[in-house]
Order: sequence, then structure tokens, then C-alpha cells
Amino acid sequence: MFVIGGRVVACMERIATDGNFKANFSRGGEVRQFKITAEIEWLATETARVFGLDVAGIDLLFDGDHFKICEANSSPGFEGMESCCDIDIPKEIYNYIRIRLGMHRDK
Repeated sequence: MFVIGGRVVACMERIATDGNFKANFSRGGEVRQFKITAEIEWLATETARVFGLDVAGIDLLFDGDHFKICEANSSPGFEGMESCCDIDIPKEIYNYIRIRLGMHRDK
């Protein structure tokens, strides 16, 4: 998941292609958009909140019908996310910064 300003803006699943455990997009893993459920959203936003992260990549692992937190990234890459989700991550971060600085109002 990609969390910006306390909200999940996109979610993807990574799939290893070579039988390896690691499925990083930068290492040739496949990615596809994944549905954001209430559980996923809560785990991701709470993890970012606990670590004090305004921008975060939260990695989850499947645990039966549920999930476990794998890691929280304070400087996540977003090339894979943008390749499978209809989102412009830099634009979302920029919009969040404008809101935080009180620059979101039309003048």
C-alpha cells in the first residue's frame, strides 16, 4: 500500500516470477492492482501513524484470510505502483503538501 497523509491512495500485489520469495518490481517481479479492504486500509494507516510517517509504503503478507505487516518504508518507490494503478504518486504527494501548508484554497 501507498499511504499519503493518513490515507491509502493505492494498493498492489507483488508476485515473484522466478520462484524466489522476493517479488520486488525492480527485480523483475510482476505487479497488479489489489483491492483495498477495510482491514488493509486500517493496517496501513495505523502502521504509518504509529511510525509518524506522512508518506509510507506498507508491505503486508497474506496470513490465511487476513494479513500481517511485513515492513514500513519511509521512502518507498512508486514505479511499480504507478505501472498497475491509475495514480500519479508525485502529484498526490504534492497535493498533500499543499493541504498541509494551507495552500489548497483557490484564490
